[in-house]
Amino acid sequence: MSMIVYGDILFVENFITGAALIYISSMIFGESFDSVRKKGRLAIGGFMCGAFSLTVFLPLKGAVIMALEAAFAILVCLEVFGRDRVLLRALSLVLTTCFAGGMIMALLLASGSRGIYTAAGIYTGEMKASLLAVFFCLAAVTMRQIIKTVSRKKFQKEHFVIAVIRQGEKSIETRAFLDTGNDLREPVSGRPVAIACRALWSQMEEGEFIKEERMALVPYDSLGRKGIIQAVRVDDIVTEGKAVGSCFIGKGETVADFGGRGSEEFQLLLSRYMADVKL
Repeated sequence: MSMIVYGDILFVENFITGAALIYISSMIFGESFDSVRKKGRLAIGGFMCGAFSLTVFLPLKGAVIMALEAAFAILVCLEVFGRDRVLLRALSLVLTTCFAGGMIMALLLASGSRGIYTAAGIYTGEMKASLLAVFFCLAAVTMRQIIKTVSRKKFQKEHFVIAVIRQGEKSIETRAFLDTGNDLREPVSGRPVAIACRALWSQMEEGEFIKEERMALVPYDSLGRKGIIQAVRVDDIVTEGKAVGSCFIGKGETVADFGGRGSEEFQLLLSRYMADVKL
């Protein structure tokens, strides 16, 4: 079955879809287009996508057009985002485009419309604009949800750890969060201070970790609140093969009071100075 492809429609569709796909793929890296300059670069990227789609009229073989697409993705990312992680950004753009292409084909089949999807671009000349708008909304929402899920998993892997508090022969294992905003130090020794929620502090009391000769007072200024908390010196805190050494653990009502996310997720708020300390 033959199909007439109009170059102007092809260009406009791929200008719009190209800019949209660049925007969606930028979510992976937390990129924003808040300035006029960045919006202009996004528009240039869309224009480049529209122009590249016109290669569909050239007698190019599949392998050649695929190689051109890879090179084009790198070129677009260089123009829109600069050199920073350009290969990774180009890969994310290609994968986002493939994902969107699959959704376009599904939409074409579901709507009974005729169209084409190639490495050079898409053409949905017979599809109603409203259906195309629905596609973009679905694609954006789906990609955003995927990115949020991946980002959350990555965040948890990097910041949530199992910590073992050691004092002599005794130890307590708990779930901890590495807070780069926690810069508390015990004023006399200069040692870093982690914050324990009330439940963990009670567990430490029951385990006889809290002893008068190990106690100290630590001033804090967090979230607009100032005060002094009790803290106890422990021999070590070990997190996934990393040892902090002798440090302090302060008593908090809930870790959320000190900038944490809530004691339902973790019981110990580690200090920024407890990161990257290896055995």
